[in-house]
Amino acid sequence: CALPICVSVGAFILFSFYPQCSALQGGVYSGIAIINILGLVFFKLAIPDIQFESSAKTLLGFWEDCKHWKDWVPKLGFHSFSLMIDMFCVSFISAVQQFIYTSNELPLFTIGPLSAERSSVRIPKNVHRSLFNFASLVGDACGRKVAYSTKRHVNPLFFLFFSALGMFLVLSKQSLLAPFGMLCIMFANGTIYAFTTKYIDDNVARSFNLVGLSFWLFIGDVGSFTGANVVSPVENLMGSE
Repeated sequence: CALPICVSVGAFILFSFYPQCSALQGGVYSGIAIINILGLVFFKLAIPDIQFESSAKTLLGFWEDCKHWKDWVPKLGFHSFSLMIDMFCVSFISAVQQFIYTSNELPLFTIGPLSAERSSVRIPKNVHRSLFNFASLVGDACGRKVAYSTKRHVNPLFFLFFSALGMFLVLSKQSLLAPFGMLCIMFANGTIYAFTTKYIDDNVARSFNLVGLSFWLFIGDVGSFTGANVVSPVENLMGSE
């Protein structure tokens, strides 16, 4: 577990200071491609293939499960709504921050529109984006760890508080707060994903496991699609830093 984290942190740091280095770019992307292939091999050879009711579902069987929606949709209402809002926030903020924090040198904080009201301490844009993306990694990883560290089922609506807080921090146009905002948003993302998959395993009949997960993820994608498509009007409204 320590090695991937060290590699990820090292890549973030290197990219923040040498964003135009073609050798670094090629090396990192090649490394990611290799790791993905190794992950596929590991998944195929090392992860147990546990058979259950949904393992051999055909398209016809999937359609039959859809007809029994009353047996599983009501159990996923809060979870589907939470994922939709969560994915809206993830998609929207991941894109819009690139149009808000655009200056090559970003002031850590801004009190007002005048230059005298801005922090004299500045941070390079590339370093800021690296910190922003690293906060995304940490938030999501911590969220999933929290979910699997307890046997309790927590209503995912609770974690939307972190989504709302994260949205506020990023949209505040305060460079110092933006990474913490992304950390909150991705913490919510990690917890909602992990708590919901646990909930489906424990509360939805195994025969409806596949259709239930598919429905939940589809509703989440509605939020993601919507978030991506409101970036342009909001970006024009807010302007850049």
